[in-house]
Amino acid sequence: MKYRVDGIIKFHPGIKFKLDRTLKIISASEAEITLNPSNGDSLSLEIALEADSEAAAEEMAAIELERISSGLSYFQNIPIVGRRIEKIAPEGSKSITHIKQATSKASVIVPVEVEPEAAEELGRHLGKEYPPCFEDIPFEDVISMWREAVSTESSALKYVRLYGLMEFLFEGDSKTQKITSWIQGKEPSVPMYTPHSGKNCITVYTHLRHRIHHPKGEPFPHTEINNTLPKLRNLVREAIKERCGVNYA
Repeated sequence: MKYRVDGIIKFHPGIKFKLDRTLKIISASEAEITLNPSNGDSLSLEIALEADSEAAAEEMAAIELERISSGLSYFQNIPIVGRRIEKIAPEGSKSITHIKQATSKASVIVPVEVEPEAAEELGRHLGKEYPPCFEDIPFEDVISMWREAVSTESSALKYVRLYGLMEFLFEGDSKTQKITSWIQGKEPSVPMYTPHSGKNCITVYTHLRHRIHHPKGEPFPHTEINNTLPKLRNLVREAIKERCGVNYA
């Protein structure tokens, strides 16, 4: 039986997401997804799919909603605070299912506008089935980690999660040295520090991560975290692009 599932994606209240046109996507699972025009902090969408029961349709739609949310967060570089299924309707059914979503507050509005010429490319990104990244890690898993990191309210926790994702991307022996060399290649003037152990020098990004986890009596680096966080976020997004071979530009 074919089901139509209505859902909604909630962006951070500080985000105003503008999509001027309806965007239709065929997912890798052959679900038909329609993103409706938007000009606010939420985006409504419809998912048409084949399923044996309403319960199965809900499960399948939840996966598609997760995938679309992560894709929007990564490709548009925006935080997402929640997503929910609003209605599952097989041939006139009025069954309604709600999924709990997070809430948060913000005082600064950041406009994110998808230009008409970029809408088709966004649709291709969201509908494409990507090959696994390094070590056969699914691309969807990587951008799900990205979404969770950038959507975290606490600046310190956001920093820790982004740095953790960077470590995941450069996993294995000597990952800190790999991260250091890679960042120096991207940011030649990055401030460097000598750790207490006296071993290899580390970047300011690793230095701050150490200070968060091991303050050693020093004041908590609130200001340094907030000043460094935007650069770390861009570096992690660039690392995903390179390690997974996905060009978001």
